[in-house]
Amino acid sequence: MFLRRINVKFTLVLVGAFLLGAGLLYALTVFSLVRSLRQEDHTALRVRLLQYWAQYELDGLSAVVQRVQDERFLPGDPLHFVRIADSGNRTRVFRAAAEFAPLERELASSDRVRGLESIEELQAPGYAVPIEVAALRLGDGVVLQVGSGTENRIRVLGVISRNFMLSAILIVVVSALAGIALTARMLRPLERLNTAVRAIIDTGNISGRIETRADGDELDALSASFNEMLERIERLVGGMKATLDTVAHDFRTPLTRLRGIAEVALRGPQDAERYREALSDCLEEAEQMVRLLNAIMDISEVEAGVMKLELEPTDLAGLAAEVVELYRYAAEEREIVLRVTVGAADAGSGATTAPLDRARFRQAIANLLDNAVKYGSPGGTVAVTVGMARPAAAAERSSAATPAGTASERSRLVLEVLDDGIGIPANEVPHIWERLYRGSEVRYTRGLGLGLSLVHAIVAAHGGSVAVESTPGVGSRFRIELPTAGEPSSAGS
Repeated sequence: MFLRRINVKFTLVLVGAFLLGAGLLYALTVFSLVRSLRQEDHTALRVRLLQYWAQYELDGLSAVVQRVQDERFLPGDPLHFVRIADSGNRTRVFRAAAEFAPLERELASSDRVRGLESIEELQAPGYAVPIEVAALRLGDGVVLQVGSGTENRIRVLGVISRNFMLSAILIVVVSALAGIALTARMLRPLERLNTAVRAIIDTGNISGRIETRADGDELDALSASFNEMLERIERLVGGMKATLDTVAHDFRTPLTRLRGIAEVALRGPQDAERYREALSDCLEEAEQMVRLLNAIMDISEVEAGVMKLELEPTDLAGLAAEVVELYRYAAEEREIVLRVTVGAADAGSGATTAPLDRARFRQAIANLLDNAVKYGSPGGTVAVTVGMARPAAAAERSSAATPAGTASERSRLVLEVLDDGIGIPANEVPHIWERLYRGSEVRYTRGLGLGLSLVHAIVAAHGGSVAVESTPGVGSRFRIELPTAGEPSSAGS
């Protein structure tokens, strides 16, 4: 269990990484140093042989023999022995320290005489380290051999190894302390995050936030993202609570009516016409509740990407006119004038036709008109405009080069709903498309906060976009843009 902790794992990884790096550095150092020392020793042997050879060439073999006999092998001297043999490999002169005396027999029994470039390695009986031997054949078959031990190299390697062991211990201690300190600092935000999550689980209170640092690193970004998530969850939960209260109120009213209608019908005289009228009223109230539930389900389908549309060429201007007619009576009650306008260049040309799900899009237009009439100023005006929005360059060329409304202009079909009502505060505009959102000005009016969410969902399912421009106290302009028949659409079928 202890080894599963992140700080332990990180510390072990850090220690292992430092040790691995130190081991590689040690191996590289030893390899380079031993190679360099070997080359120096071999060079010293070759130089000594060449010195003997030069004297042989100048003064003859007797001078070389005399020099060898005069050699003194002192402690620490890199040269350990000198041997001169005749052509039959019989020893004529052998000068060496006492411990190398047995080596003479080894050399005499071997018939191999290597040159300057190839140095032979021998092991003297009773001597701990190998002996390296270089040889040179002189005139008349005379062989000259010199040798030296490798204890200097081994001693240097031992010193390096001891230093490495001490360094490794120091590395382990330092890296472990560094790992503990780093993990403690790095895991502090995660510990605060875990504490906050545990507090939410234990208390159910999501109002707490994690303290963030000013470092701006990934863990700080994680804390900030978690705080943002908590804020969204808090807003969502608050909105759901408020919506549930509203839903309960809105459903209680039709349910109370249903019960009242049924009770009145049952207490009254048994009359088929009265029963038929009561059932008709109950059906109307039930349909209202079904519409509310269907709106929530429709939004969920779009968010899940499974909404199916039955697309057919539809005249958007005609569809808007039909919806306006449905709302004229409600508008007249508030003395609001409804107008439908089609762009002059598009009227009667079929340019306002697009592949739409007629029933779904009628619902979207109806929600926009319902809001416009509900929150419009009494005695004011609600204008619905349908037309084509073309790029400026395409509009300039349309009269001379390209017919208006063709796909090559990449035009978009536009529907706008303009009212002169209460407007929307600027800080609430980004949230009006959220499901169950209720603005501060309309929070206590009848509704569920699903209308604009459903509009956004239906338009998005048709591959279009919807936006709003609003000024409190002046009015709002909702603008829907749709792809025409000549443009690709993301709508399902």
